[in-house]
Amino acid sequence: MSEGGYALIGVALGGMLGLIGQFALEKLRQCAEAKAVAAAFAAEISGLKENAERRRFEQYYQNLLEGWRRGENVDFLPEVPGADSNLTPIGSAYVGRLGVLAPQDVSDVVLFYQRFDQINGTIVLLAQGFYSTLASRIEVVEGELENSRNNFALAENLIERLKKY
Repeated sequence: MSEGGYALIGVALGGMLGLIGQFALEKLRQCAEAKAVAAAFAAEISGLKENAERRRFEQYYQNLLEGWRRGENVDFLPEVPGADSNLTPIGSAYVGRLGVLAPQDVSDVVLFYQRFDQINGTIVLLAQGFYSTLASRIEVVEGELENSRNNFALAENLIERLKKY
């Protein structure tokens, strides 16, 4: 084979190795980004779950329900954040980067935050007196307690999956 042939083979091999290296580098970057995004969501979801447990939210709402079912006019006095409060800053900041996660994880992250926002919206409405009858308050709190239980069961599984990235 002539020198030109060897040179051509060398150029071709160098080009292929360059493409393979570039591809591998991009895959490593994508993996690192997915790991960072997953860690951020896992941390915030863990924090939200731990906060609810520490403040014993479920017990608080169970006690309200028990009083209301007995016909007592138990006051609803939760700590309600202002309208401009962002209870999920990580979710807000990282929502545009969800695409780096696996499709099921994306779906479950979105479902968790949607339920979380719904529950908080209901709490605000309760605090504002939107549900004025005892029956409506009981119905909505029962529904949101079930929603909350389902959400935190989802969170446990989701957190474990996100930690595996």
